[in-house]
Amino acid sequence: MATTLSSNPEYINLQRKNANQAGSMFRMEGSQNHFYINDPLADYYQKDGNTAATVPVFIITMKMPIIRVDADHPNELVDPSAYSRQINFVVKYDDAGELTPKDNVQTIDFKRTVTASPITGKIIEDGKYTTPWQSDQESFSDVVVPVVPGYHADQKMINGIKSVDSIEKTVNYAPNGCIIPVDPDNKELKDVKQPIYKTSATDATQVESGILLPKVKGYNCNYYARRSRQGYQGNL
Repeated sequence: MATTLSSNPEYINLQRKNANQAGSMFRMEGSQNHFYINDPLADYYQKDGNTAATVPVFIITMKMPIIRVDADHPNELVDPSAYSRQINFVVKYDDAGELTPKDNVQTIDFKRTVTASPITGKIIEDGKYTTPWQSDQESFSDVVVPVVPGYHADQKMINGIKSVDSIEKTVNYAPNGCIIPVDPDNKELKDVKQPIYKTSATDATQVESGILLPKVKGYNCNYYARRSRQGYQGNL
């Protein structure tokens, strides 16, 4: 009468050496070393073999199937953010009314290759195909702040920097000052033009050093304007 011989094998996942699991196996006596593995893991792994049939303890090594996943080899089970992402360097401009420049946006792309399970889509850290993140450029470029007529900015340039995260900077504008003609008693002269300082053509933070003073009937001013308030003397 036929009987069965049984043993408790140990599984070793070659991708995760510490992941051992016991199962069960049996052989029909007289079946010429045909063993039957009674374990769900057998459905998912390639078996490399075992020790001699006469040994009652079996070591079964398994190779979990793995795949390369990246922008050129996508997989529906793996989120693209695991291997491809973008960071932005955004310079915003504010407070110049309708003349406010549009945002300056730079983008750097980061890509890598990951190792994943084709069955579950799980990422295998430090796997066979895994590579470090690589970018298409090392750092963001410098941004020269635009010159806006009638306004001056609080920054001349935003320096580009090296980063792995998105960055946002804001440049604020303010209206340029103007000349306010006043009489000898420092009272503002009415109905007199108040010329606005011109913004420097090469530096958004500066205004031109001089300005043409308005002519005021019955008054004269002997100064080339350098201040916001200019004193006028009555003609003799």
